[in-house]
Amino acid sequence: NPESKSILPTEYLGVKLVSFGFAGQGRAIMRGPMVSGVINQLLTTTDWGELDYLVIDMPPGTGDIHLTLCQVAPLTAAVIVTTPQKLAFIDVAKGVRMFSKLKGSMCCSC
Repeated sequence: NPESKSILPTEYLGVKLVSFGFAGQGRAIMRGPMVSGVINQLLTTTDWGELDYLVIDMPPGTGDIHLTLCQVAPLTAAVIVTTPQKLAFIDVAKGVRMFSKLKGSMCCSC
């Protein structure tokens, strides 16, 4: 929205959605500050309106994306989904430990 300088989410059946993929750039290779900037922009400049829940689909891991999210958004819960492969389970265990550690510090007032 050029007037309010906000991102208007796509909406279908009452579910609102934004994605970096909608920018028309396709996939992008980004690191550190660039990723943090995109996440911050998507979360803080999107005109969500009133929400009951905000669901964020993230890639596996415990990197910049996850840490930036915890700094920008007050998380109250995390749902972590995995596949039965051992390596996938190891990633999930790391994610659970990270969110547990961050829960009381920078993530939110849970």
